[in-house]
Amino acid sequence: MSRPCGVVKETYMQDMGFLQKKFHYVSLFIFLAVFFLLPLTGISFLPSFIMLIIVFAIPIMGLNLLTHAQLFSVMH
Repeated sequence: MSRPCGVVKETYMQDMGFLQKKFHYVSLFIFLAVFFLLPLTGISFLPSFIMLIIVFAIPIMGLNLLTHAQLFSVMH
């Protein structure tokens, strides 16, 4: 039996799975290692700078929903 082209997921858990390839596991491990070891380096401005980027990313994503995705809300 031949399968069609593309990625074929047979179950819901396979479809919703985030970690599917070895690269995903490696990148998640590197991200978590940097996230937990960064405050131990002694560089005090870097964690606060990253937190500032995250804080401003939330309104940027909200503005993207209001403008680009055409989900305009008068209450905003």
